[in-house]
Formats: sequence, C-alpha cells, structure tokens
Amino acid sequence: MKNPHVEGILLSVIVPVYNVKGYVENCVRSVCRQTYKKLEIILVDDGSTDGSGQFCDEMAKKDKRIRVIHKKNGGLVSARKAGAEVATGNYVIAVDGDDWIDENRFRNLVETGLKALPDMVYMEGHYKEYEKESVPIHYEIAQPVYKDDEISINLMRQFAGQSGFYQERRMEFGQWLWCVRREIYCKNQLEINSDICWGEDILTIFSCILDSKSIVCIHEPSYHYVQRAGSTNYRKTNWNENHACLYYRQMRRILDGRAVRDEVLNVAVQYTYHNLLLTNYKKLYGYYRDYLFPYVQVRKGSRIILYGAGNIGVEMVNAIDENPQYEIVAWVDKKRMDNPRSGHSIESLSVIQERTFDFIVVAVLVAHISQSIRQDLIARGVPEEKIAVMQSGSMCMDDLDRIL
Repeated sequence: MKNPHVEGILLSVIVPVYNVKGYVENCVRSVCRQTYKKLEIILVDDGSTDGSGQFCDEMAKKDKRIRVIHKKNGGLVSARKAGAEVATGNYVIAVDGDDWIDENRFRNLVETGLKALPDMVYMEGHYKEYEKESVPIHYEIAQPVYKDDEISINLMRQFAGQSGFYQERRMEFGQWLWCVRREIYCKNQLEINSDICWGEDILTIFSCILDSKSIVCIHEPSYHYVQRAGSTNYRKTNWNENHACLYYRQMRRILDGRAVRDEVLNVAVQYTYHNLLLTNYKKLYGYYRDYLFPYVQVRKGSRIILYGAGNIGVEMVNAIDENPQYEIVAWVDKKRMDNPRSGHSIESLSVIQERTFDFIVVAVLVAHISQSIRQDLIARGVPEEKIAVMQSGSMCMDDLDRIL
C-alpha cells in the first residue's frame, strides 16, 4: 500500500554524461524504469563527442521527466553544478552516466530513508561491476540515525576511525551513495572549484554533512558501479602538481567559520593527505625526510619491498626512484604485471621469499584491506615487525599548512 506522505516527494536525479555511449543507455533506462515515478531526471551532456548527447535527446522525447543540458566539456564538478542550477526537487541524487541502478532503489529510499524527511540519507552497499564479475561492497551500519552533535562526532568516526590505522572507514563519500535535501546539496555543490578532479565527491558530501541536522542510514545495495578503463572512475595519472593545493584550499574554506570538533578535523586531514598520496606524493616524500611517510617505522636507508600496484604504489616508486633514500628490492602484487608508468616490473608475491629486506611497505589506503594483506603476509611467514601499513598518527593540519 502506498504511503501518501512520501508519494509527494520529488527526486532530482543528476546524471553527468561524457563519452559513455556504450553505457549511458543502460544507465538512463535504469533510472526511467524506477518503480518510484516522481522523478526529475537531469542529463548533463558535458561536451560528449561520441553520440552520448544525441542519445540523451532521444530519451527526452520518450520520457517527459527527462531534461537534457548540453554544455562545453568542463569536468565532473562543472557537470554536477549545471544539474544543481536547474534542480527543483525536494532531494537530489547522483547517478554516474556509466553506472546503473536496480528498479526499486528510489522506492526503497523514499519509503525507508525519507519517512522522517531527514536532511540526508546514506544508502549503504553497492556492487563493483567488472567485465567478468560483480563484487559486492558492504559495511555494517553502525547507527541508523544521526542527529545534531551525533553527526560531527559519531558519524564522522565512520569515515576515519580512531585506532590510528589510516582510513579505517565504514562509510564512503561517493555522491551516488547519498540523497541530499536540495537546498543543502545545491549550496555546497555550487561552491566546489571546478578544477578539482579527484576528491570532489568528498568535498561536496563532507560540506553537506556539516550543514545537516539529521542523517538516516539504510542498507540499500542497489547501485552498480561500473569499473572500466577510461571512465571517470579511472582517474588521470599525470596530475597537475597543484591539484592537492586546490583541494586543500577548498577544504579550508569548508572548515572556515565553523566550530569543528576533533572528529571533523580528523576526516578533513586524512582525506587531504589522501589527495596528496594520489596526486603528488613527492611533496610528502620531500617533507618527511627521516622516514617513509606514512610509515613511521621505515627509516631512511631501509631496504623495502613495496606491496601494491595501484596509484599509490606508482607514486611511491616514482618518488623513490627520483630521490633514492630507500632501496626498493622488489615491487609486488598478487600477480606479476608490467606498469607503463614506472621503470619497475611488478612481481608476484613469491619473490618475497627470495629477497632480503627490512620492511614490506603496504601501499594500500583503506585499513581493512591493508590489515587483510598484513594477515596474509604473516601467514606466509613474514615477521610481523617487518610489515608496515599506513598510519594516520603522523598526519596533522599544521604539517599540511607547511606542505601546501
């Protein structure tokens, strides 16, 4: 039986579209076929050159709820700003143009998450869709409702933890996981610098959270996050060296004028370091001269095996190669591969038994993943004291002020 209280809620669904011709049809159709029908679907064609924009126009002819905005390519932030400027719904939701959603996602959101009309709803759970497998991502919901001071204390701890391990998170900032009251979303989205191309979701949702008085969390694993080469998920590797500075200035503007608690500041600090680790690790490498940041036990001159073939691993290898204060005796991951962004080959884990080293440095951001790797290495016979995982205790705002 339909609930007349929630049936009147209009959801503005903002879908940025940029050269996703092979994916956008599945995405848009999944939004149109939602069992909850009161939708304003805003498709923002961000200067596509592959026909994606024309498809959006065709879909608008078939569904009167669709509005298409064509604009010059300006990146994800500018596309979402364009959507925010025209949104008229009670709440805003984001869906990326290469992803798709299950048909009851919005029905469940409205009937479960929006019953009390909170400022924000977090929809926990999603699937990472690879070419040959679908991987569920799930965290336990610590608390279903957060209000007032609980938001700046208990909820913030879900993003950063308290144990000292880096990013001991139980919630994520991806915009597509959140439903936000329109006035709050639009105000904060429009204030984000359009030149920021990594961490824009963090900045927007973080600032929205700080402006909210009530947040509801529901288990709703109905979002399918497509992992594909060339998508906005696979970010650029040749970063503007000033990107972290742009991000930090934006984060500072969000914090300015607010009486922020330690938990809020901890999240701001950790995710600013996250941006630096991904986009300009050389700044961290040069600033923390006595040890390999953020591994305080790995002192200058150590022989290391670097574990991790992702962007963090690449950044660290290239920084060490340019200024060799440490000896890389191997770079490993679960399988051997070549990496075009480094002169090093990535070897399989079997070489660990063959090399002499002081530390295995786990170049993985998220605590539960790095801890799983740590346990696997111990099971392989690596002494616990020789395994270094990322720690957050060495991170502070004062250092960021000097670095950036």
